[in-house]
Amino acid sequence: MLDAGEKGNALDDSAVKVTASLDRNDGYIGETFNYRVRLMIGTQLDSPTLKAPSGEGLDVKQVGEDVQAEAVLNGRRYIVISRLYQITPTKAGELTLNGAVFSGTEVKGSSGWGPSLGVPVSREAENVTLNIKDKPAGYQGLWLPTPKLELAQSWQPDAFLSRLT
Repeated sequence: MLDAGEKGNALDDSAVKVTASLDRNDGYIGETFNYRVRLMIGTQLDSPTLKAPSGEGLDVKQVGEDVQAEAVLNGRRYIVISRLYQITPTKAGELTLNGAVFSGTEVKGSSGWGPSLGVPVSREAENVTLNIKDKPAGYQGLWLPTPKLELAQSWQPDAFLSRLT
């Protein structure tokens, strides 16, 4: 599994962290890749948003709902949000997957009704290069690229025969 780091700017770099992982870098046109973003929030935020990863020649689709948990890292409490995306290449070649981008405003100062200061926060997971192969030359038939395919068939003749009579 490949890990993407974080980059961005803010007053406190440990207040918000974004990491991402991709299940692999090599595949075929139409094959799906799993890209998981992990967002760690250790401060009070206003208007947080997480922009999906993107790239030319790549279809990106969120899979399922966000998963939220809590964690303590180096004495700081974080809300940890995990989001899964399905990445499907639509063309062959060396494609760049631009990392997911987090943005929001860190609220500094009073936690009550007093004055507070909003500090912009932006974090981006690192870009990843995908090596995508085209369909093999001369291939005929249905193209179903996948790293793992399982088919199962069961036959229950008694149940079938009882419906006929």
